[in-house]
Amino acid sequence: GNAAVFLQVMGKLVWPSNMTRPDVSQNVSHLCTFSHCAGKEHLSYAFYVMGYLVKTKHLGITFGGSLRPPPGIPNPPESFFQSSGLYIMHDSSWGTKAKPMGGHVIMYNNGPLGWSAKIGHIIPQSTAEAELVEGTRAAKEGMFTIQLLQNNNRRVISPVIICGDNKAMVDMVQQEGASVRTRYYERAIL
Repeated sequence: GNAAVFLQVMGKLVWPSNMTRPDVSQNVSHLCTFSHCAGKEHLSYAFYVMGYLVKTKHLGITFGGSLRPPPGIPNPPESFFQSSGLYIMHDSSWGTKAKPMGGHVIMYNNGPLGWSAKIGHIIPQSTAEAELVEGTRAAKEGMFTIQLLQNNNRRVISPVIICGDNKAMVDMVQQEGASVRTRYYERAIL
């Protein structure tokens, strides 16, 4: 039935989503949450994503070229160029679901080294909390990536740029210690 075909299609979509096409990661991740109850509508969305991949097969990952700074940062620090353009971008939704979707990408030499898109593990009370959870996941994966690069004799010089689009989250991160608003966060996030 539809469920068996859905699982086969999702199996074919997960690989490019994880390996070469981060642009469909969020959609594929969301569709995978319906594996246990997939219907005709879910299968049609999965085929839509597959059609998008075929139609945009020219969008491959290309490493190299002149380093492009992160969007919104016209003058990156010197360490950006010395570290071959290493930076991290993250974002999260909030207000549409109890546990919002979040994602991040780690860029190096103009190409993505790692990325993730998944539903958060807490129920945030604000957009700043949703962004903080995803920013924390991005920073943890970024630290792993930095260690991996250094272990492979690639130079990484601090600071590494991490970009988010939420001012309240940035303000929380820059305060030391817990406040009345943040004291209930998990220790790992703080």
